[in-house]
Amino acid sequence: APVWAAMMNFYWLPVDGKFSLFDSLIGYFDIYAGIGGGVVATDADAFRPALTASLGQHFVLADFLTVRVELRDLLYFDEHQFMTETRSSVRNQVMLRLGFGLFIPPSFEYRSL
Repeated sequence: APVWAAMMNFYWLPVDGKFSLFDSLIGYFDIYAGIGGGVVATDADAFRPALTASLGQHFVLADFLTVRVELRDLLYFDEHQFMTETRSSVRNQVMLRLGFGLFIPPSFEYRSL
């Protein structure tokens, strides 16, 4: 299992829009796809190359609050011990992530220079 990972991702946002909730809240959303690569550190203290791909949706509910739902797939090469032999394999981890974001300060005004 990975202990930690360092990744660099590139995202594409093909859909960007607004929605209205009960005629009282106007929110913004986008749908994105991402791909990237990096390094995974495994239990065996070894650094392994890794690839990642993701699909997600991002909602801005207020000036200070965001919500993100993402499905991410992590692929990396690993070695594990099976009885007396060491085997190499490709590990695949699929993650469903839910994230919240807060902007501080919660409100602000633009000033012209």
